[in-house]
Amino acid sequence: MIKAGEISGNLEKTVSTLASRFEAEHERANAMRAQLAYPILMIHAAVLIPAMPIMVTSCPSAYVFTVCMILLPLYLAFFLLLALSRISRVSSELAYVLSAVANCVPVWRGVRRLEAQGRFLECLAQLIEAGMLAGQSLEIAASACGNEAYARSWKRFSDDISNGLKISQALQNSKTFSAQVYSMIAAGEESGNIVSMASKAADYLLDEAVQQRKRLMAVMPVVLLLLIGIVVAYQVISIFGGYSCSLRGMM
Repeated sequence: MIKAGEISGNLEKTVSTLASRFEAEHERANAMRAQLAYPILMIHAAVLIPAMPIMVTSCPSAYVFTVCMILLPLYLAFFLLLALSRISRVSSELAYVLSAVANCVPVWRGVRRLEAQGRFLECLAQLIEAGMLAGQSLEIAASACGNEAYARSWKRFSDDISNGLKISQALQNSKTFSAQVYSMIAAGEESGNIVSMASKAADYLLDEAVQQRKRLMAVMPVVLLLLIGIVVAYQVISIFGGYSCSLRGMM
């Protein structure tokens, strides 16, 4: 985008737009970290609380051992994913594999798709406004979407757009955008106002992604709390069931 700004003579505006975008991304990342704090606490509670009957039936060391055997693999998996995400920044193939796998996770699949589409259209509008050709704009915008799997599916249409294919038709052929977004881009092309329509579509997609993430963060603690209750109830019933069997045997 810096290169596009230099070519079009709009470098100052492009840098300002990039600064606003990075600031918004930073705010979204901070909000997501804050929303994840409670679910992470609930996950630890889901491990620590159900294992407490072990302290009664056995000893504290057995409780610590049981908790460590559950938590340590989770910590190792977290740090492994963190390391892979860092490496994927310099390895496009690894980034493609990780994004393709993450896009298949049912819980986060919708949010990731909306975020990638929103970033893509936001960047596409900025590049076209900066004076870049449509085919070049699509390829650069796809690289900036933050999802390598979607980026590759969109980049393959850059040559077709350079040869005359409409952007709206390319988005429809990719089968990753909703009919509503496709209609907005098509209307923008017909009216000669694609920059405005793409920006509006990007805002809509990014806002929808934020709302979906908030809903997930609200539901996740409730689900974890229910799971904790079920496991604790099972442990309590098992303990008292064992005591009642022992008492009947003694009688």
